[in-house]
Amino acid sequence: KPLWKRIWSLSVPCKIRNFLWKACNDAIPTLKNLKRHCVVEDSSCSLCAQHDEDTLHALWSYPTFAQVWNEDPQWNFRDRKAFQDFPYLLIHVLIRVVVLNVRNADLDDLVSKK
Repeated sequence: KPLWKRIWSLSVPCKIRNFLWKACNDAIPTLKNLKRHCVVEDSSCSLCAQHDEDTLHALWSYPTFAQVWNEDPQWNFRDRKAFQDFPYLLIHVLIRVVVLNVRNADLDDLVSKK
């Protein structure tokens, strides 16, 4: 199933689907995008100054966000897996959600059979 179909079939509020769609299409006003449109001169992240502020950096790899992502064990792959852009991250997350839902459904079946 193409990514856009997966996004639009998610059972989340419309504004979340719209945000994910914009993030996957690099349509969020990050510094990198603003520089490309000649709005700013520098695309370096103004908070960490280590990377260009693209969508993946702004939403996932910014160092301070490590505290947020590391709070929940389902994001434990964060330090082990690198993503080339936001769509690859989203595909990985969607696959994990499907696998976890299948596992939980299997566990529910096992518990209900006892």
